[in-house]
Amino acid sequence: MSKTVLVVGANRGLGLQFALQYCKMNFNVYGTYRKESVDEAKELLGSEAKTFVLDLADEASIQAASESFGDQPLDILINCAAAGNGSDKWIDATVDEFMTKFRVSAVGPYLTTKAFYPQLKRSTSPLVVNISSNAGSISGNEKGGNLSYRTAKAALNMITVDLARELEPDNIALIALSPGWVKTKMTKYTGHMETDEAVTRMIKVIDGITANDTATFHHRDGYMHTW
Repeated sequence: MSKTVLVVGANRGLGLQFALQYCKMNFNVYGTYRKESVDEAKELLGSEAKTFVLDLADEASIQAASESFGDQPLDILINCAAAGNGSDKWIDATVDEFMTKFRVSAVGPYLTTKAFYPQLKRSTSPLVVNISSNAGSISGNEKGGNLSYRTAKAALNMITVDLARELEPDNIALIALSPGWVKTKMTKYTGHMETDEAVTRMIKVIDGITANDTATFHHRDGYMHTW
């Protein structure tokens, strides 16, 4: 039987590539998008993936998406959606900026994991993949900048580890995964790699994950990332 994967934030960029590539791999694919991003979701909506609306800033929409998904087992949950970059300089960051980044990029993936917890438990080898960032590494922060974004991704990393510990009795594994610097809308299409190649590499990493890898931070190129 084909495995089922849910990609949160599949309207464009990395999320879209996850959905498209898993479709080609004959997975049972679900992808989400926000109502506001429907114009960017045309390729997703025209693909073989099943789709529904989910907004990480709206807990009710997350729960509604879980209900739409139904009671079937969920093998892989990929939390790809996130708020973008913040202010370049620390002194320009605002409370609202911090709260928005934290709400969407850290609390949002927590809420999706919570909402889809019953379906994950029905899988024989459930995995939650939180798409993090090099910017979320505390030990790797050598230059500063983009403080609100860094803070949100660091928080996501902690949520990943904490839930990995708490969900271990349910055999649900969680990892953080950094795509590196990729050419997406968030990076203004600058970067070292196109989205399709980055996702191909991340899927290879995901394929190699076992329950013993829970609570770990990986780079798209296969090596362990520093926290």
